[in-house]
Amino acid sequence: FFKQKTAYEIYQCDWSSDVCSSDLFFCFCFKRICEKSGHEPGVLIWIPILNHIPLLTAAKLPVWMIVLVFIPFVNLGVLIYLWIKLCEARGKPGALGILILVPLVNLGLICWLAFAD
Repeated sequence: FFKQKTAYEIYQCDWSSDVCSSDLFFCFCFKRICEKSGHEPGVLIWIPILNHIPLLTAAKLPVWMIVLVFIPFVNLGVLIYLWIKLCEARGKPGALGILILVPLVNLGLICWLAFAD
């Protein structure tokens, strides 16, 4: 009468909901970073990939740099530079932007920039 789900089906469902909730959380963090940097992010902050446009504006970088995010290896340099400028825009040491490359530490960096005074 009822079909029992396999472990794979349950795992797949949980994974997609976790991804959606983490995307929303980080979009909210990006929104807070933009607002605390003196820039109103608008609706683009909630759209994946396009949320880099408000971040670039908050970092006082040209919007055309979003094109560089799609070029392999160049994107690493651009994203490091973006986070260095975002740290500076928040009044924090720019060198902390390099931490965006360190797994798990980068999550703390984003939260710290979003919620710290």
